[in-house]
Amino acid sequence: MQFKPDETFIDMGKPMEAGMRRPPYVAVFERDGKKLFYLAETHSTVESFNMVNDCFKHKDLPDVFVVEYESSGRKLHDLDSDALVSRIKFYNILSAMQKLEPGKEFTISSDKSLNTLEYGAAMATSLGVPVVLADIGHDARQAALNDAFPGHKIDVRAAVAATPKTGCTNMVEAFELQVFNALQEIYPGYKFDRQKLLRVFNAGCGENCNVADISVQKLLRRNMVRAWNENFPDLPIDINGMNNILNSKWVQDFEFLKQNPNAYLQMTMLFRDPYMLNQIADALNKNDTVWCHFGEGHFRSQYKNLVKWMGMPKYYIDYANNRKNKVNLKQLEQEYDK
Repeated sequence: MQFKPDETFIDMGKPMEAGMRRPPYVAVFERDGKKLFYLAETHSTVESFNMVNDCFKHKDLPDVFVVEYESSGRKLHDLDSDALVSRIKFYNILSAMQKLEPGKEFTISSDKSLNTLEYGAAMATSLGVPVVLADIGHDARQAALNDAFPGHKIDVRAAVAATPKTGCTNMVEAFELQVFNALQEIYPGYKFDRQKLLRVFNAGCGENCNVADISVQKLLRRNMVRAWNENFPDLPIDINGMNNILNSKWVQDFEFLKQNPNAYLQMTMLFRDPYMLNQIADALNKNDTVWCHFGEGHFRSQYKNLVKWMGMPKYYIDYANNRKNKVNLKQLEQEYDK
């Protein structure tokens, strides 16, 4: 049997709540001698790191490890070298986890947030398991967002910041990134200090305005001009110059982004999940035992394809110790047949 994604089966809208606990968890699929282990988690909590460790304690290592990490652009800390493996010791995961409460973000220091995807890839590499980077890179995401919303100028990072379901919605950052792109077009080569730009935005919002609810139409232009000239004295502008910035396509499309906060999720469903599913299918076509490591939202989007290929899964909270998660599989099956 050759596995091939059906893009009409990609469904981001349906939650998986029928008896299932919150992530992380492992979904285990078995069919015709093939095994697919899918770790669905939230990337940076203590529970997620514990689950990664549990998976690699299991006696049956996979033929290949497929992970949600960019296949181009951002480097995975020299994946093919000993440097990545050495990071396992540097993380000192287990001792650090003793100091944190469940649900807390897992960090080494204030400026370095750990990522379970990178950690999982490092563990696989240290055990000699081949790693497949199964996500599109930043440039490809930007191109995909452009294709998904033709005629609009939206920075892919701004789209992420504006997305409610990421848990880190930050409309100030989204607005700032949109303005930053406009400034790069209007003043090419000038290096803008982001903190100084934020002071300009705050001045534009006025004393009684919540900066998180920025509206381009309601910004106080003259206050912004005054703040701009105080923070960028070597690049003075007047009210016409400020209007030129705020009337740019990038800034005007911030309003479009506010009205379409799930733009990034729509792009993910159209481009990222199909790419990921192709990588999983290719791994299954070539190997008997495949481990996948993705965010739980991707599991929900890809679920119908996975079930079509491999049948209904069994769910585990602690796969290494074979502790099953109590899930009403019949109820889940009925939910996805609707």
